Amino acid sequence: MSCNPSAQAAKPDSNPDNEDEIECIPYVFHDTPELLPEGTNGTMGTSKRYVYFGDFPQDVLSYEMEAKLTFDEENAITRGYLTYIPANDGNYYVYMLENAQKNALNTPTYVDGTEVKKQTENSYRYFKVMPLKWVVLTDNYDVDGTSGNKTGSLLFCENVITGGVKYNPSPDNTNFHDYTTENGVHSFSDFNDSQIRGYLNGIATYYSQYSVDYTSNGFLQTAFSQEAINKIITTCVDNSKEQQCYPNIEIDYSNTNDKIFLLSTKELTNSDYGFGDMAQKNVRKRFATDYAKAAYSDIYMYSGYGTFYFTRSRFTYVKNLEASGHPEKNYYYGVVDIVMFDGSILNGWYKGGDYNSYTCPDFFGSVLPALCVNLE
Repeated sequence: MSCNPSAQAAKPDSNPDNEDEIECIPYVFHDTPELLPEGTNGTMGTSKRYVYFGDFPQDVLSYEMEAKLTFDEENAITRGYLTYIPANDGNYYVYMLENAQKNALNTPTYVDGTEVKKQTENSYRYFKVMPLKWVVLTDNYDVDGTSGNKTGSLLFCENVITGGVKYNPSPDNTNFHDYTTENGVHSFSDFNDSQIRGYLNGIATYYSQYSVDYTSNGFLQTAFSQEAINKIITTCVDNSKEQQCYPNIEIDYSNTNDKIFLLSTKELTNSDYGFGDMAQKNVRKRFATDYAKAAYSDIYMYSGYGTFYFTRSRFTYVKNLEASGHPEKNYYYGVVDIVMFDGSILNGWYKGGDYNSYTCPDFFGSVLPALCVNLE
């Protein structure tokens, strides 16, 4: 009889000769924040505290183990936008078409040494569902916007969880400035309107209409059960200009009330959290999981380099176009700060040189979430 983490009976084992080779340890989902032992190591050293909370596909399953396991698709669990398939080793797996982002600087490999395939190669792999590991940045994060009247523990994910998510898509695929509609101005780099906020929380935002509507199918619903979601604090996320490291705009954008959010540049340079200033890069450096590599995460393959990821901090680039004969004298590009492969922060990522090509929000980037809970 196959070992199956679900309560229901498994399908007959298609590999009976391998039955004795498989050790079954039923997987338990992490619906409650689990504080790891003192001295646990992580991205910010052993002096920080770390937590397991939530579950998400991470490590690739080797071809050798794949051949030994039996996968029970009849008893699969759908959570958010992914399907978790139980196997006879007691674990759950996600079966996914590989979609590596490859270029001259990027030929990603998995932890087992095999190469991540491009989508055009039509290759599928299994990825093991594992607990998400978080570092505790502070236990005094202002969660209701009242300067400390109500606080929670701020958790920052240890690894880039996925790629292939745009901060925002462009409505017409050419212009990347603010859009004025009957409902007001929608900034191309305002976290409130952003598609990435929709992905993180499983909600519809203004820019969802131009790309993907993640309603009830975001990271929140995929990584966490309803029991776990209830333990995440809905946080008043500060989207003011003060959340930039070098404020260059006079506009405060609306705060948002979110379960999941991105850290700001100000927070990523907060010495009280353990980051230090802009020059202390290594502590901000993060690496992609195997699943993220297969989900179009942009990584840098030189030794010691990690993955770039988005912040929620806006940086507005202003260019005078009068000399080039453009009808608008000043053109405003809404761009966002990103953390680079080496942990440095790039204020206002852009690419290209003409007025239509400042496209960081329209660029497929990597996702590194944060959230708040009460740690007891």
